[in-house]
Amino acid sequence: IRYGEDAFPWLDANLQFTMRNPLGNGHKMSLYGNVWRRRHVGVLWEIPISNGFFFEWGTSVGSRPSLYDSWHARLDLRSTVGIGKWFGRYNKFLFTISPRYNRIELTDTKERDHYWEVISTLKYSADLRDVWWDPHSGFYFSQSATTNRLLPYRDPVTDTGMNYLS
Repeated sequence: IRYGEDAFPWLDANLQFTMRNPLGNGHKMSLYGNVWRRRHVGVLWEIPISNGFFFEWGTSVGSRPSLYDSWHARLDLRSTVGIGKWFGRYNKFLFTISPRYNRIELTDTKERDHYWEVISTLKYSADLRDVWWDPHSGFYFSQSATTNRLLPYRDPVTDTGMNYLS
């Protein structure tokens, strides 16, 4: 449910195109986007380093309404930098730092504001599917912890910092 709406589901349509090994050295590049109320386009590039370690870089740009407050992000710009490690063929750990910039418009007064936030994430995934694109055989598990403790979101209405851990 979006802010200000009682019982309307927040729908998204997502599309991701992933190229595996486009440069011949184990690289993985993904182009993605989503439309409806939250609109984003982005790119994510995974670069192998050595001994199972890899570097991840990505960026996205878009707009989105708030789920919690009376504002709309007219510009939602994100960048992601991370380092990870494969353990065996199926298990992956990843730590990312994601600076995020939002230029917002308050829906009640049409005033404009902006804020910065830095999000850090620790993620584990296990991919035991026989074929990575076929969900019928094997399983995929992913779990992550995310926080903005490095640079918290600043509420544009009350001008107070807001931390979270999810």
